[in-house]
Amino acid sequence: MLILALGFGVITGIANILGSYIAIVKLGGDNRGDARKFLGLSGGFILGAAILSVLPESLEGGAWVPSFVAIGYLVMYIAEQVFAFTAHDGHKTTNHNSSGRSSVDHTLVGEFRHAALPITLAGSLAALVGFSIHDFIDGLAIGSGMLTNDKLGILMFFVVLIHEIPAGFAIGSIMIGAGRGKKAALLAGASIGIATLIGIVVPFLLNDLSSNVAHAFLALSSGTFIYIAASDLIPAASEVKSRGAIFFVLIGFGIFILSQFALNLAMS
Repeated sequence: MLILALGFGVITGIANILGSYIAIVKLGGDNRGDARKFLGLSGGFILGAAILSVLPESLEGGAWVPSFVAIGYLVMYIAEQVFAFTAHDGHKTTNHNSSGRSSVDHTLVGEFRHAALPITLAGSLAALVGFSIHDFIDGLAIGSGMLTNDKLGILMFFVVLIHEIPAGFAIGSIMIGAGRGKKAALLAGASIGIATLIGIVVPFLLNDLSSNVAHAFLALSSGTFIYIAASDLIPAASEVKSRGAIFFVLIGFGIFILSQFALNLAMS
């Protein structure tokens, strides 16, 4: 079981690196509209998974579980805000030409909006920490899902996998924006992939301590999934000067429902 879960982690890590590579090759190109369509699909899929699958499963752990959903959401919010203000404050003191920009420009949505927006070294490190926290929790989701039941574990793998390319793209873009170079962008993508592998192992190590550990980790994961989908991916997709983004989000949500139906048939 652990070997299979680690195999899933390796695949998601490769997706991180691929996303960072895409950032290196395509950053500043004219393909951002297509990328935002993928973000919309990812956001809809992850939101559907969080609300319709991960959250209900986690709530079976008891009345105390919703607090972990809130913690997961707030951890991602705080991590992103620390990054945003660190990057913004650094430019107010070191680059007067950038002082007119709001710290909102340094959220993940802002980074996607501004292809060439400069980032401070401290800001890029803060972003790397934030992404590492998120991918660590992604690993907890996969590991906890595998311990709960095979079907949920496979579903968690797909939920994580579908947003790891955007995550790798984002951290790669941030590293390039901070002047860290192509090698640093690829290493950043690889490092958050390693965080996922570490997160996968933790539930297996702690499983014997409490029967509620898996539900707590699933609740934590659902909170981060809701934040990533509703606060980052879907708003970034909506940056397109078109109403089409709405349909891609809905299509992503629909794809999740169909995938869950197919998974239920395959595992029955």
